[in-house]
Amino acid sequence: MRVSISELLDRVKAQIGAKNDADLSRRLGHKQGVISQWRSGKKSPDDDAMADLYRLAGLDPTEALLRKRAALSKGPAREVYERLLRSVAALVLAAMIATATPVQAKNEQAFGSQGLYIMENIGYVFLSRYLDSQMNPPLNHEQRVDQASGTSNSMPS
Repeated sequence: MRVSISELLDRVKAQIGAKNDADLSRRLGHKQGVISQWRSGKKSPDDDAMADLYRLAGLDPTEALLRKRAALSKGPAREVYERLLRSVAALVLAAMIATATPVQAKNEQAFGSQGLYIMENIGYVFLSRYLDSQMNPPLNHEQRVDQASGTSNSMPS
């Protein structure tokens, strides 16, 4: 779940009963003024502080930490974090769909006495297709040419 730092701090403040940002800072064990620096964007919480804030707010820190790392990284590391983000998002969506209860349509005149069931087994189809795409990524141009001609450009061991 995406929340701003201010929203996150407000949730934590409400959760632990802090009166204001100074009280929140004291209760979290930070120096005075750190919370206002986080709110203003002058500084960002480090990864450990971010994970603690999300947990105290009753939220999962996984997505936020991956987004932060992706934003701070360049080159190949950024691609890895972005791929992890897509994988996490897809798995969360698949879990939501897989655990969804089929909903029976109410209009029995249109669908007969059996009714119409929606979302039956769609979670399993989505998850299996997603996992298959991750395990068998698309071939690049050279690999497709090699596969079509029956040759291989790989070096012998």
